[in-house]
Amino acid sequence: YTWHDGLGNIYNVFNPGSFSYPVTANDSDRYTIKVYAENYCGIDSVFFPITVYALPIANFGYTSNNFPDPCSGDTIKFQNNTTGGATSYYWLINGDTVSTSPTPNDTTLATLLNDSVYVITLIAINKCYTSVFTDTLIVHPSTIVPSFYMSAPTKCVNDTITFNSNISSYRLIIWNYGDGNNASGYVVKHAYA
Repeated sequence: YTWHDGLGNIYNVFNPGSFSYPVTANDSDRYTIKVYAENYCGIDSVFFPITVYALPIANFGYTSNNFPDPCSGDTIKFQNNTTGGATSYYWLINGDTVSTSPTPNDTTLATLLNDSVYVITLIAINKCYTSVFTDTLIVHPSTIVPSFYMSAPTKCVNDTITFNSNISSYRLIIWNYGDGNNASGYVVKHAYA
């Protein structure tokens, strides 16, 4: 017996064992194994074509009107960055399947008063493997309603008042104390003179 493994190697044995095949393309490569059997009466051969599939690696990115911090109502565009020749895709938002196409339609995510967390999952599948990639998007409210509380509404001159914002979803909160002074932050202190 003479075996040609499709990689340029030749084995002159009855059973050559197993072969390992690399994948050089993005999705699959084809190889042909050739076996020749010979005795005093002649020679015969058989050919075995095989396809070796790459393992998919799921990955995606996204853009939005306010990238990287989308606001409620923004259009989110997902880009499928999967490698490895997946043949099936599943896009999930918070566990619900929203698309089975390689790239889903533009999506709008909404939130009302507070930040909303959306867990986006892409599952990429081929004949050999299933790959899962998950990322989290935080969507901010598109409108804001200022709300705060303070340590005491009545104080004496030069007493310090602590102001606390009830809005935790914004990175910048600016306070105007009404006496010409300003500050920024979630919790601020001010004394009126």
